[in-house]
Amino acid sequence: MIIEKQRSIIDRFVHLLSVGFALPVVEKINKMFQEGQIDVSLARYFAIDVLEIIEPPYSEEFVETFLPIVLNREIFDKTTMTKVKAAKQFIQDVTSKTVGNKECAAK
Repeated sequence: MIIEKQRSIIDRFVHLLSVGFALPVVEKINKMFQEGQIDVSLARYFAIDVLEIIEPPYSEEFVETFLPIVLNREIFDKTTMTKVKAAKQFIQDVTSKTVGNKECAAK
């Protein structure tokens, strides 16, 4: 029951991100994870949902804020990275310099 409520809140954060509040939402999730307010599974759930709705080009600010979540080996361990193709694609996109737009584009 608690996990369902927590995931519902994460879903709302993802919705806010999708309607233009990308940086504040990612910053808040980062802070909540670092302060222990959400656990690794919720941070992973958030990141995977975000990866499913974003596409290049990404703003530099978005990459600077979101990339550390994707590169965090606690959140995206080797198994998760293998299963979540969008994570690999995001890393590939941002390391191949497809960064540049002022807005984070959503599908």
